[in-house]
Order: sequence, then structure tokens, then C-alpha cells
Amino acid sequence: MNKQDFFALPMADQIRSLNPALEILPPISIFGNADPKTRYRNLSAMYHPDKWRNDPIVYPLAEDLQIALNLEWEEYMKGGAGQGGLLLGKGDIADIYLDGRNVKKVSRGDNDLIEWEADVLKILNAQPDYETGAQFYVPRLVSLSYDDNDMAVNTITYSEDVSPEELFSLKQLAVAYDFAPPIKALGWIWRRVLAALSLGHRIGVIHGAVTPDHIMLKPGIAGEKQHRGFVIDWAMSARNDSAVLVLSTDWSDLYPPEALRKLPATPAFDAYVAAKSMLWAFHNMPRPMQRYFERCTAESNFGRGWKIVELFNQWDDVMYGELGWNKEFVPLNFAAVDWSWWNA
Repeated sequence: MNKQDFFALPMADQIRSLNPALEILPPISIFGNADPKTRYRNLSAMYHPDKWRNDPIVYPLAEDLQIALNLEWEEYMKGGAGQGGLLLGKGDIADIYLDGRNVKKVSRGDNDLIEWEADVLKILNAQPDYETGAQFYVPRLVSLSYDDNDMAVNTITYSEDVSPEELFSLKQLAVAYDFAPPIKALGWIWRRVLAALSLGHRIGVIHGAVTPDHIMLKPGIAGEKQHRGFVIDWAMSARNDSAVLVLSTDWSDLYPPEALRKLPATPAFDAYVAAKSMLWAFHNMPRPMQRYFERCTAESNFGRGWKIVELFNQWDDVMYGELGWNKEFVPLNFAAVDWSWWNA
């Protein structure tokens, strides 16, 4: 979609498109950088329910949109103060701000977790193959600092061809497509998740929270850019054979049974949570894929030695064997979640 196509839609259809967009997009994507207050006022005036009081179809839609728009603006204004950047989102333990081509992750109280994440990222970034490949799966730490309130701040960036504003989460993708995203996207998304986890497991770190909001995506362009997929937020990670002490309250259903019992975590912990995230996001996956992810979440996996390479090999068997997919670049149009044209 583009602006011309969007504004050619009937008013009811415009609002039906905007309501889910407000749910999945960060405030900066709605209001932009240049003149956000004017954008907010214009949107509010254009779709204000008072204009549509006599239209029984548009009026209730406009009421819901106005409420959502006001909430987004409140979030935007909160994010614009104090950090010199605009709020991209709120994580489990920190607020995330845009800072040019970087993001700033500001602790809301537990500096230890932000400091631990900085230590983990430093080690991940120092791995021999980081520059040649792993930079496309794991973000890079720019610096660890402290703000005026003595809150720890991790400044993080992605690969050179990715800006934070271009990324969206697996959660956003699932919601935008009503939990039935283009199924071939699952092929490359899962491989990139495995690549990121493999890097962590190699240094003895269990990510501990491979949830749908910690998997960030950017589709590529055939002949130009490969698909990008990052596993972010290593603050809740743990050393191999140590318990994951902090669990995401929003995603409690995705954790393995031993997580609640604070038992030592192994690579199988990450495989379980990541697989549950895929099952949560893709309700349309074919049966061979379902069986694969169900094997990843079997309780019998725990306590045995696991290597992510096993999952790579088994995934190839599913995609190229059982499903008969070709080993070729598959361009994907994520139009339902890509609103970059909105601020163009």
C-alpha cells in the first residue's frame, strides 16, 4: 500500500486499517520525527468521531480510533522526554528509545540486568565470525553508560544495512496477519533465530527469553539485501546450567516447566521457548512444521546434551525434504506490517 491507495479507501476502510496499525506500530512510526504534534492534530481532526456522528458505520470505528490515537500520543510524549530520543517501546525491564541509527535501552530500576547484557554482548560481538555473519543475527553494543538518574543505559546498534525504525517484531508480524503470516517467511526467520542462539550457546550463554517481541525482522530484496533477523534483549540470559532467574510475565505460557522451578537451563530451554514463539505466531504452518516444533518442546529434551546444529539439520529436512521447498531466495511482501510509506 502507499499513501495514494490508502487515502483512496472509503473512510470506514481507512479507519479499519489504522486501528490495527496503532496496535502493532511504535508511536514514532505513526507521528514521525519532523513535526509530530502537527501530525497528531491532523490525524485527530481527520478521524474525529464528532465529524461522523451521523454515520452509523464510521462513528463507532472513529471512536475506537480516537481512543487509540490519544494513547499512542501519550506514549510518544513520555518517550520524548529525558533521553534525547523518541520512545520505540517498553520492554520487561527497560524503556527503548531511538537514537539516530542506534537504540538506547534505559533501565527502569535493575541496573544489574542491563550491565549483564552489556557483558554478554561484548563477548558475542568479539566472536571471530561476528563481523562475517553473526552481526546479522545479534545486535552490537556501542556503549554502556548511566543517565542523570544513575540508570544503566545500553546503546545498541544493528548491522550497517538496518535502521531500528525498519525493524518489526515477530509479535507485530503475527498480529498484523491475524496469526497467518506468509508461511515461507518462517523458513528464514527460524534459521536466523537458530544462528543467534548458536552463537550464545557457543560461549555458554542461554538467552532465556526468545519470545515474539524479542525476535526482530526486516525482509530482504532479491539480488540486493538478504533477510535480516535479530534476537534481541540478552538481559535475562543465564550461564549454561544456571537457572534463568527473570522470566517475562507477558509470555509465561511459552516457558518450559523447569523454568518455573528455577532448574538449571540448557540449550533445550532456548529451543523450547523459541519453538513455542513460532507456534504462537504461525497458526497456518503445515503439519511437518508443526511436528518439528512439537519435537522442540518435548519434555524429554531436558537433561540431555543439545546442539543447535541438530535443529538446523532437521529444519532443512522439513523444508527441502518433506515440504519440497527450493533452496532459493524467496522475496516476501510484509505489506500488512510495513507502514514505512506512512512517513515518507
